[in-house]
Amino acid sequence: MTCKQCEVDVHEYLRGTLSAAARAEVERHAAECSACGDLLRRCQELTCKDFVEFLNDYLDGDLDGQRHSVFDQHLSDCPDCRAYVASYRRTMELSVTALRGELAVPEEIPERLLQAIHDSRKQR
Repeated sequence: MTCKQCEVDVHEYLRGTLSAAARAEVERHAAECSACGDLLRRCQELTCKDFVEFLNDYLDGDLDGQRHSVFDQHLSDCPDCRAYVASYRRTMELSVTALRGELAVPEEIPERLLQAIHDSRKQR
């Protein structure tokens, strides 16, 4: 196993989706390669599930320095979490824009639907 393959497989290893043989290969490589062994330990320290659970605290800067460093390292190691954070940030940007009313209403939305939404807001 190469280091590059180990980097790819380590996340699947932690999710439990690798075959027994592939798991054994990751473990063997991580035991022999200090860089991959460190990667495996870092990924075990903060799983993707933990990362997502505390994502708002991370993005808001509410984590202490040590914990923030662990999150930064996880982002550096994990392409899935980098993609998740990028998607999350984009979703939040679009939500803020939509709430400010800065998005144009698509032309395919029927006028009756727009009027019904407008009327329901008046009733609140």
